[in-house]
Amino acid sequence: MKGMKILAISGSPRAGNTEFLLETILDNCRGAETELVRLRNMNIQHCGGCLKCDKTGACEKKDDMQKLYPKLLAADVIIFGTPTYFNDVTGLMKDFMDRINPLGVGRKLKDKRAFAVVTGAAEPSSAARAVETVKIFAGIEKMKFGCALTFKAYDAGELEKDDKVKERCRDFAKKLLA
Repeated sequence: MKGMKILAISGSPRAGNTEFLLETILDNCRGAETELVRLRNMNIQHCGGCLKCDKTGACEKKDDMQKLYPKLLAADVIIFGTPTYFNDVTGLMKDFMDRINPLGVGRKLKDKRAFAVVTGAAEPSSAARAVETVKIFAGIEKMKFGCALTFKAYDAGELEKDDKVKERCRDFAKKLLA
């Protein structure tokens, strides 16, 4: 869809299945402006819980999150991509979510559409908690949660060999564009 901006956030600490899925989904979002952010390549500090952002609407930490705030504000759709670590999102993804608090002041992400892409070594049902984390986050930020795409995968690159995976990514992309 022309004019739509889709931002995919990869919370994976390695180049592997999660990024493959996000790249494949974005490749199928023809007509939309897309971007993939790899959190592992960024310097994002932990939230210190100072709550200054509640008063000012800005984070006092000066790191790469400052580059992401405008991207989040400009996006129509945000995809949260993460492998599961003990059935939840990675620490990279959690730090990222925690640091979005300045945008929570005034609910600046309200009505943006949120989606989850989750991979894990256990059965896809083990991704439920990670999906729930994204849903809860989206709810707090007053975003509209769309749906999740989950896969079982252990070895990096494992999903690239399966044509059914690519088909599911194409179908998922259609949901983003709807």
